Amino acid sequence: MTKISYARVRTGCERFTLSVFSILAILAVFSAPLALAVEPTAPVTPLGTQDQVLQIINTNGSAGTGTVFDKQIVNGHFLEFCIVTADHVLSGGGLASLGFRSANASFAGGFDTNAFNFTPVSSVIHLGSAGVAVGGGGQDTPDIAFLGVTIDLNNVGGNPPSGPTFNDATKALLLNAIAPTPLGTFTDSTFPTFSLTGYGRSGVAPTAAELAANPLLAGSTYISHFGGAANEQYGIERSMSDSVAVNEFARAQNGTLLAPYHYHVGLNWFQNGNSSYAMPGDSGAGLVVGGKIQAVFNADIQRLYDPVLKQFVAPPSQAGDFLVTRPGDLQTAVGLTQDYTNFLETNCGNYMQGVPEPSSVVLAFIAALALVPYGWSRRNAKRRAA
Repeated sequence: MTKISYARVRTGCERFTLSVFSILAILAVFSAPLALAVEPTAPVTPLGTQDQVLQIINTNGSAGTGTVFDKQIVNGHFLEFCIVTADHVLSGGGLASLGFRSANASFAGGFDTNAFNFTPVSSVIHLGSAGVAVGGGGQDTPDIAFLGVTIDLNNVGGNPPSGPTFNDATKALLLNAIAPTPLGTFTDSTFPTFSLTGYGRSGVAPTAAELAANPLLAGSTYISHFGGAANEQYGIERSMSDSVAVNEFARAQNGTLLAPYHYHVGLNWFQNGNSSYAMPGDSGAGLVVGGKIQAVFNADIQRLYDPVLKQFVAPPSQAGDFLVTRPGDLQTAVGLTQDYTNFLETNCGNYMQGVPEPSSVVLAFIAALALVPYGWSRRNAKRRAA
């Protein structure tokens, strides 16, 4: 590394330190880290009614659902979203892109009306598994996560490519019109009824031929075919409503509900008959009661069947496998206690107020050190002039 003597030439020292400061200041601004189906395949969420619910695509190829709970515009064209999702949707990788509305090959051209995937210009992720402070001391590690993203409304980009009737201006209007669903706090009195919107897989009732060829499928309610019909795959926005009976609440007082996560209140509900199921891809979806998100869906159905081997198999899935649901299947969610809501809202406030991430703080500190020789040389210059 080339060494520079600050004592030789004052003007050279000033130019160097100002250059370093400028570069580090720019880095500090832009160094924020880049940051499961419901039965049956119909009905699809009415277009435009749940636009605050977005697809989340992880860099490791997995996918889930997130909900915008707050937003703001900065400098007239930077749109900032605060999004709640599940920790495991973003862990083990990072944010690759977000999806707006149903972007899936089951629709003409591969995308529903005004649907697109896009990558924010910057993002910040805070995982619950890193620790959430709880009242009385200590930490929980809940399966929840905060995702903050910034979108340049002048250059939304994304897929499909902008065209004569579907350009950045159209995308900007759609994104800017999103109405957030605020966070609530879980209490027993707010349940049992809730709604959930997600982009997970969908299923259909097994056919007579499938049941005849695969006796182990007897009693199954729905089958989602991996590599099968496009409208059964991830990426279609669907909504469901369900209920949790009081005697089906599961509390994790200082226990573990779903390793490796440890959280204070978990909700369990069991499917009876041909009711709605959440599947892979819906993880992170909010359970909404009274217009507020009061829990985050986090455990889907993972019962896989191989029609070639004619037996149930362990994950991961592969093309040709069936994802099978049955009455009594367990679904779970993380109840948003006040501590968890505080964790999400505090990170949102910091993101929107521009509180620098730790990496930015380090860069700013280095930049400040770089200015020390500049101040020293200016002071000596004044002394010599005196």
